[in-house]
Amino acid sequence: LKGHDEIRTHLTLRNAQVPDMRWLDGKSWVSGDTAMSTWTVQGKTTDGEVIDWWGIDYWAFEGDKLKVKDTYWKSVRPDEPGKL
Repeated sequence: LKGHDEIRTHLTLRNAQVPDMRWLDGKSWVSGDTAMSTWTVQGKTTDGEVIDWWGIDYWAFEGDKLKVKDTYWKSVRPDEPGKL
């Protein structure tokens, strides 16, 4: 995603699909021009699917500009191993 409009549209759609999405257990670290955070996100989609994910965000900065922002996650639901 690039730019405010694309990000706003994406977040609006995601929040509509998972209206009760919540982040838990967040921890963050910063070292030089790199930042990382780990978290758990849970919620239920409008289709009734329960989500329970562990994730990590990675940010790399160049001066006062964000150069890279990546997110990695996996499902941690024991009743559906490997389902994303």
